[in-house]
Amino acid sequence: EPRNRIPIIYSLEDNERIVMKAKLLIPSQYRSSFVPTVKVFYDNLVECLEHSPDISLSVYENAREFHNDVADEEITYHTKNKDSVNVKIGYLPDHFYIDRSGFSGWSTLANGNWTPLYSDEKANERFNVISDHYINNNISKYKQNDSTQGKKLESGYVSIFTQIPTDIVSHFMPVRWDVFLKSLVEEILKANPLEKIVIKRHPRCSDKRMSRTIYDIQNRYGKNVKMTDASIHQCISQSRAVFVGNSGVGFEALLHLKPVFSFAHSDYHHATINTTLDNVGNYENQIDAFDEAFRQKIRHFVTYYLDSYMATYEPDRIARRLNDIGFFDTKK
Repeated sequence: EPRNRIPIIYSLEDNERIVMKAKLLIPSQYRSSFVPTVKVFYDNLVECLEHSPDISLSVYENAREFHNDVADEEITYHTKNKDSVNVKIGYLPDHFYIDRSGFSGWSTLANGNWTPLYSDEKANERFNVISDHYINNNISKYKQNDSTQGKKLESGYVSIFTQIPTDIVSHFMPVRWDVFLKSLVEEILKANPLEKIVIKRHPRCSDKRMSRTIYDIQNRYGKNVKMTDASIHQCISQSRAVFVGNSGVGFEALLHLKPVFSFAHSDYHHATINTTLDNVGNYENQIDAFDEAFRQKIRHFVTYYLDSYMATYEPDRIARRLNDIGFFDTKK
């Protein structure tokens, strides 16, 4: 069970053992009930560092006090600072970034290489366990409608998942999100006028431009385009293909072994069809070319990503990831 207390200004002092001073900023999301796993993660992160005899740890909730302190290592949330340990909740509610460069398209993985963690047989077994857990239990970062609450969907469509236009990862988008969505729908229907498209809007998006664009799309292409509030997993499972910018839904679609068309840089680009609006007209051929070799690459990437690169909120996985990035090697 997570601890109830908020660890404000907690310090370890052991002059004979301390070799490194670290400071940690508790994010506002710590108090949010929207994604409660953030609190669990931070409670366990603090506990992990408290139990390291070679670290003097100071924990802050006040950003000014945090930035005024001097430390060998600083741990920050939702950041992409080269001088920090960047922490952020990942695409799944129980997995977290601990990265020297950032998250999503700024992460070390986004701009580096990876190698399979398991043999083909082991990767397949592990992938099936992972995908079954999230899909069968309808688990996503944000609470989803169950399969009976969402609007009924007929299978065989392509799905588009939008993002919040002001989300920092939209920096990697080729154009503004409302412009992108309109262009993407037009290009898909230009290539296949009979295509059925299902659009799921980000649950926290209230952008007026996006609202107007969606309204215009429905008016113009109502026979082809449907909006849905169905569960992410329901929507993905009945899709032939998934179109995203660099949304976390793109990673979730990999759990379904779907062809994912990605238009913006991310860390899961290693397992997607990375394309541009100019190339959308070729999407049917790319779906047809999506074969078992591609699916096997997805299995290997997902198992590497979740079992090696990401941390969970469990203390041993947090400690392992901190060790992987050399956190405990930092000296005064």
